[in-house]
Amino acid sequence: MSKPVVTYRIEVEPDDNPVRGNCMASGDDAADKAYEDEIIRRLDNGEVWAWAVVKVVAECEGFEGHDYLCGCTYKDEKDFIQGNDYYPDMKAAALADLLVEFEEAKKTGARVDSLLKALRGEK
Repeated sequence: MSKPVVTYRIEVEPDDNPVRGNCMASGDDAADKAYEDEIIRRLDNGEVWAWAVVKVVAECEGFEGHDYLCGCTYKDEKDFIQGNDYYPDMKAAALADLLVEFEEAKKTGARVDSLLKALRGEK
């Protein structure tokens, strides 16, 4: 059997946590407010990456594992991937979650096999 292929994708949606008080705490209230104002301006212009929840999905053979990061402020997906160390860590966490999904499917499959045998009167 060849090694299964795991693909990754990024999904982004608006973060419903309030921007004010959650995006920056530099100790400079004026700078924090200016940064919040900029994020809110971008959101008002429809820029989802201004204040987003990022989901990294690891997919293999119809199974998925996920990892999430809230309170993200980036220009776009490329900026998110290149602009921090989160993406490799999130891919690893999504892969770990995918492995858990496989283990759960394996348990469910074993239970289904047992139920089929019982219903068919097999031992």
